[in-house]
Amino acid sequence: MKILYITLAILFFFVLPVYANDSYEISLRQTYLEYCSIVVPDTPTYDPYEKGVRAVDYAVEILKSPASLEAYYTIFLLAETTKDEKIREKFVALKNKHMPFINDTEYEPAEKLVFILLLMSLNTSESREEIFSNQQVAYDALNNMISNCKNRDYIALAMMESF
Repeated sequence: MKILYITLAILFFFVLPVYANDSYEISLRQTYLEYCSIVVPDTPTYDPYEKGVRAVDYAVEILKSPASLEAYYTIFLLAETTKDEKIREKFVALKNKHMPFINDTEYEPAEKLVFILLLMSLNTSESREEIFSNQQVAYDALNNMISNCKNRDYIALAMMESF
């Protein structure tokens, strides 16, 4: 009977966490592949003009794992999502959610990074002054995140985004 309990304890403490980690990594990898199928031009399902909003949602999920390699690649590909005309609606929703907390580095940092990149790259105004103002707000938010965020992985992503 002791052997059965010991075997179950070993199974519970050492084997089950491995399977949980693998399923999480597979889920992250699958989300990243779905994201890439939308934003990478050489893929057969490349369609940032129609699926940009879905790609933004995928990007937020990927960036919730800031230490992953997928998160770093996601930063570079995110500008492709701005080709979708429906992205403006998503941008307005993100702006309403994040502008009041733009200096709070701990308030949903993954979604905030996506919002900041959209703020930098999406032309939402006809006015040059407003475009420059949005870009300045974005750079200030990135610099704030670099200086004040407690999570070093998000600091690294913000540094990448600032270049």
